[in-house]
Amino acid sequence: MNRRHFFTTLGITAGGGIVACAAGPLPLLAEGDPRRSLSLAMTTDDPEEAIESLQKALGEGSAFARRFTFREAILPGTQEGDIVLVRDGKLIDFRASRDPLSRRLRDVAGRFRLPRRMEDPLLVLFESCSPAGGADHVEIYHRNALVARFGIKDTVVDHEVRTGTGSLLVSLRAGVARITEATCAHRTCVKAGGIHRAGQALVCIPDEVRVVVTGRDGHGIDSVAF
Repeated sequence: MNRRHFFTTLGITAGGGIVACAAGPLPLLAEGDPRRSLSLAMTTDDPEEAIESLQKALGEGSAFARRFTFREAILPGTQEGDIVLVRDGKLIDFRASRDPLSRRLRDVAGRFRLPRRMEDPLLVLFESCSPAGGADHVEIYHRNALVARFGIKDTVVDHEVRTGTGSLLVSLRAGVARITEATCAHRTCVKAGGIHRAGQALVCIPDEVRVVVTGRDGHGIDSVAF
């Protein structure tokens, strides 16, 4: 069976098992509280090996499984291959951070010789599943400064963010936020698709912009904390 198709359909646990995200409460991750959100993306020309390496990086050293969804997107043309780590809506510089996950990601980046240019790669993305709870806002940050905030139920929003290096358009339709236009070279943020669950994020690295869905988890705790 195709490994990526299986993951896309059912989701994946950091400990190596396959689960549906909606099944039961979210267990603890050894390195953090399950109420914290985490997403891990990699642009790669070797998706099978990338998935296995990221799965190992997420699960290694964890005493408990944490559930993740998996999705992928084709990125046509010449792209910059690299790894992007977002925790609680914040972009993490894993090359400079000292936490165990960042150290493991540095090893992965070294094995795959990242960053480097590649042709027609895939974006593979793991996102932690949130406990039952409601998303309530979409927040847009530039260089960690909040520049806009909209209710998730605002059915039609188009907001342009201008930066020193370019601009992008964030669109909200029926509770789903997307970056629909961007002037950055690779437009990976546009190709990443939509987000709608509390804790999910989109990142445009060249323009230093983050789009984050905030809300409360099943425990009544903010799913994204700044």
